[in-house]
Amino acid sequence: MSGKKMRRLPLYAIVAVFALPMMLASILFYYHDFFPLRSLNQGTLIVPLVKTESDSRHRWQVVYVAEGTCDQQCLHEVHQLHQMVRLLGQEAGRVSVIRRDRFQNLTVERIYLVDPQGNVFMYYPRTVDPMAIYKDLKRLLTVSQVG
Repeated sequence: MSGKKMRRLPLYAIVAVFALPMMLASILFYYHDFFPLRSLNQGTLIVPLVKTESDSRHRWQVVYVAEGTCDQQCLHEVHQLHQMVRLLGQEAGRVSVIRRDRFQNLTVERIYLVDPQGNVFMYYPRTVDPMAIYKDLKRLLTVSQVG
């Protein structure tokens, strides 16, 4: 290689180090539909968020919504949710489990997650494995400074 090309090589390397990540990020941002990126959450996100008038006392809430009286299956599922919260260890004090007949005109027979600001942001079917909720809550409590 000639001396002129050798002197430009570091310049090209520096441009590539800074320009290529920006170009790759732009491509992923604008054409994300073509790349099957998987989310980590187990539940279904609610878009847009549903604001509640709940008395959360700055805690995360797992709201079990079932119409009518709570039968044996309902009591068992609520018990499993309480046990799941106990699995959180030190973080268990930041989470409460609530059973309701109706909840903000949302679909019954579901389990909802509510953040400390009172936003309902995720739901699960009533028959979900409590460990799926545990995984999401563990991740949320790890990264959240709220509640």
